[in-house]
Amino acid sequence: MRRLRCGYLDRVKPTGFRPSWYDRRLPYWLRGLVVLAAAFGALLPAKSVLDGHRSTVAYRQAPVCADDGCVQAAAGEVRDRDTGERCTSTATSAGGASGGESCSTSYSLRIVWPGGSQWLEVGPEAYAEARTGERAQLRIWKGQVVGLDVLGHSRAYPPASQTDLGPPLILVWLAFGVAGWAVLSGRAVTLLPLGFAGLMGSIVIQMVGADIFMWSPPVFFGALAALAGGVGLAVRAVFRS
Repeated sequence: MRRLRCGYLDRVKPTGFRPSWYDRRLPYWLRGLVVLAAAFGALLPAKSVLDGHRSTVAYRQAPVCADDGCVQAAAGEVRDRDTGERCTSTATSAGGASGGESCSTSYSLRIVWPGGSQWLEVGPEAYAEARTGERAQLRIWKGQVVGLDVLGHSRAYPPASQTDLGPPLILVWLAFGVAGWAVLSGRAVTLLPLGFAGLMGSIVIQMVGADIFMWSPPVFFGALAALAGGVGLAVRAVFRS
């Protein structure tokens, strides 16, 4: 039997597994700074969201009158007509063939009134019946048309304070996601799946977030925080070392 040299085994020590930099957790103090930065980053868009909510509620409660702070009635006139196409790509079929595009026609009228002019989207019936020079009745809120009646066809338009809620709501969502990542994970390897979840959430918020927020801001923010925490916990469980 071959004898081992004295001291050889003493010099060979197990090194163990040393994770790469992207798989290591950030130190607690740095994760705390990330949470604070995310919280401060959410303050400005949150203020913008709350201001938009207050303005939209004021619009919904405002009477129709000629005073400031009211929805004002105005007489307008159709000056131009136009059509366009909106196309969206459809899902790929099960056989692998491309689904192509799905297109729909949009109809618009340019309405002029003493305070300005604006292109307004209308339904196909109103577009077919309205002609240049046709009279229209308008509802104006802070210089923006929020209601149109032409030849008995009525349409309401949400105020800008509601339609502009999407971007700041997305920023709040992303801030929640960053804070959740710092608290629950703090590992660079989890940023890619969290980024994908953040993108998908941003698309949904852009589509329906403003409507849900106007229905109940506490429910919206609570659901947003719970969703961000749930995604963080799921990713942490998948990448648990």
